[in-house]
Amino acid sequence: QCHLNQVIVNKRGADEEHIFVCNHWLSLPGTQGRKSYRKLGLTASQPLNKDHPSRIRAGAAAGGPTPPTLTKYLVEVKTGDKFGAGTDANVFITIYGKASNSGKLALKSSGSNLFERNATSPFELELTDLGVISKIRIEHDDSG
Repeated sequence: QCHLNQVIVNKRGADEEHIFVCNHWLSLPGTQGRKSYRKLGLTASQPLNKDHPSRIRAGAAAGGPTPPTLTKYLVEVKTGDKFGAGTDANVFITIYGKASNSGKLALKSSGSNLFERNATSPFELELTDLGVISKIRIEHDDSG
């Protein structure tokens, strides 16, 4: 189970972020094996808040040259504040753009406890340029 508040995706170097609001459970307690994903259309695009703490940390850690064929995307998964909203399950995202899609990607990070209740879990992904982002699919495997 996991209560998903929203997912924010932005392309590194771009001046706007794309917000996908969910405010639903990915799966409800006691419903293992049922729907554990959500397809989310774009809710809003807004100017990028470059002073947000997760963007400062991700920017400092990025460093080094990037191959010209890859684009960096910052994905922030915000869990809800409901009891049991966090999850230890494996979480995956597919990002859809006008040019391409990312394919199913595991959202992982070493050494940190991800997807806790009322928390933001940031991820930096290096992908081919997807073009203008239009929707995402976020899911988990009910393993935790």
